[in-house]
Amino acid sequence: MGKQKKNKTDQTHPTLDIFVAGASDQRSRVVKRYWEQHVQDYPERASIYFSWTQKRSIVTSVENFLDGQPDGIVNLIAHSYGGDTACWAVSDLARFKQKAVTRLVTVDPVSMLRPSIDWIRRGAEFWINLVAQPSEPDASDLIATCGGKWLEWPDKMADIHYAVD
Repeated sequence: MGKQKKNKTDQTHPTLDIFVAGASDQRSRVVKRYWEQHVQDYPERASIYFSWTQKRSIVTSVENFLDGQPDGIVNLIAHSYGGDTACWAVSDLARFKQKAVTRLVTVDPVSMLRPSIDWIRRGAEFWINLVAQPSEPDASDLIATCGGKWLEWPDKMADIHYAVD
């Protein structure tokens, strides 16, 4: 039998999981609660929570992690304006290191000005984008629409793009 190739998602690789919250998370704490649960479920992994206003800190954290762990795995999970911030951070990181982020997961990204989709693709190995398109919208959908909801914009470039009700 041939030698089996190690999967980069093995626990043999150090992992950094970054959660980036949107503007409403200060009130709703949705992303913060997911991050807190994640820290309990995966204590062996480095995990950091950021606000959507902390792009520079996200970039610095990833650069520092990869400087010390060149084969490390970086997962960036982001919601709403945090999705936009995460994509801008990935674009900046692409200039530091191609494919600096192993997995980028954006959930309902929102913003009027969008980063270059080409730079996002250079910086992220694998991108999953989730967009809510509820059959019965509520107030949060109105706020997202006014804020510049991305909707189908990432469809052609994300590795996986789900529109969910």
